[in-house]
Amino acid sequence: MQKNPLPLIILTGKGAEELAVEALKAGVDDYMIKDPGQHYLTLLPEVVMGVLGKHADRQARKQAEEALQKADDELERRVEERTASLAMATEQLKKELSERMRTEAALRLSEERFRSVAQTAGDAIITVNSWGEIVFWNQAAEKIFGHSAKEAVGLGLTAMMPDRFIQAHKEGLRRVVSSDDFRILGKTIEMVGLRKDKTEFPVELSLAKWVTREGVFVTGIVRDITDRKQAEQEIRHLSRQLIRVSEEEKKRLARDLHDEFGQALTALHFGMEAMAKSLPDQLQGHKRKCDELMQLVQTLGDNIRRVATELRPDMLDDLGLVSTMKWYIDDFGKRIGDVRLDFEATGIKKRPGPEIEIVIYRVLQETLNNIAKHARASRVNIVLAYSHPKLILTIKDNGIGFGPKGATRPMQGNKGIGLLGIRERVESVGGHCEIRSNKGKGTMIRVELPLNLEPQ
Repeated sequence: MQKNPLPLIILTGKGAEELAVEALKAGVDDYMIKDPGQHYLTLLPEVVMGVLGKHADRQARKQAEEALQKADDELERRVEERTASLAMATEQLKKELSERMRTEAALRLSEERFRSVAQTAGDAIITVNSWGEIVFWNQAAEKIFGHSAKEAVGLGLTAMMPDRFIQAHKEGLRRVVSSDDFRILGKTIEMVGLRKDKTEFPVELSLAKWVTREGVFVTGIVRDITDRKQAEQEIRHLSRQLIRVSEEEKKRLARDLHDEFGQALTALHFGMEAMAKSLPDQLQGHKRKCDELMQLVQTLGDNIRRVATELRPDMLDDLGLVSTMKWYIDDFGKRIGDVRLDFEATGIKKRPGPEIEIVIYRVLQETLNNIAKHARASRVNIVLAYSHPKLILTIKDNGIGFGPKGATRPMQGNKGIGLLGIRERVESVGGHCEIRSNKGKGTMIRVELPLNLEPQ
């Protein structure tokens, strides 16, 4: 007999105890035998209610068992999923941990190599954090600055520079750390360092910026250029002496040309003129020949005076720089004819020293010659200005210009001192020369010279 989802009571007029047991085993909820006295009717409601109660309990228990089984199955599923997820996470963690260990090992090796290279480098290698505190200081830094690594680490980098540069350094570090200010990163600049004994010395500095989880760091490579500066100073001194000797020789040669050759040509001209006048009218051919020779002597005299002036104009010593520049610019304009030359002198109330005057004159002379030969310019602006404590000459043209290498290339045909020679001449007296040019956009030469003024 199949189990019935509804409660079942067997009510029969005949029966036996064995039959009742079998019926109960088969799933019957209760079993009643009709008695002849009709007493079963009295008990029937109570039996029905009991059967219904048991059925309700059984159903509730069944539902609870089913819910429990379902919850157990769900829990087991979730446990399995979580176990699988944890297994995957554990495997991923193992991989990440292994990778991190390899990375840390590589980083340690890299740091060891860096320290090995940094400690054996001939230049000082210094690293500072975003607050300007020194966090790395190699052996070369100890040698150059005089501070041991123990003394230097933790100090501000400002301890390694003169007081007059500290504020500029702080502002520069702030810009580099807080923004992408790459104006000085990767470039080499010259500064002044301060040793432990408070002596100052020239240094060459290049910077690099790097960012980590610990913050922003800036590493500088510092080179002591004291020896190089001394050598440069000696070269400038030698160059200055050579230029001075050269100018004195040009001055002597110009004077000799003017005095000896000029006088001789003048005497020759007068002699030929007198000889021509003494010839009789019948010798007209000879007179014409004398006239031709006198014209040739005149031309030769003009050329000698021009060469003497190119070598060293007398008016530079007699009238000064500004007047000589005006004369030379006017004369140059007449000779080339198709270039407009504008000259302006401002703020010059006293006369520069003779050495400065000749440098300015030679720069003007060489630049204008260069423009005439190569620039194909139609206009040149020349400005001579005094801006304390410097005398500044600026020459701009609207010619064809040249590329970056042109500023260091000698003049074609090796004539003149060239742009490189201009720079060397200017630097020999402690000046600065800036040459800017782009193809098709002309050229600008700016010369700044320190002034040693003499009364006019």
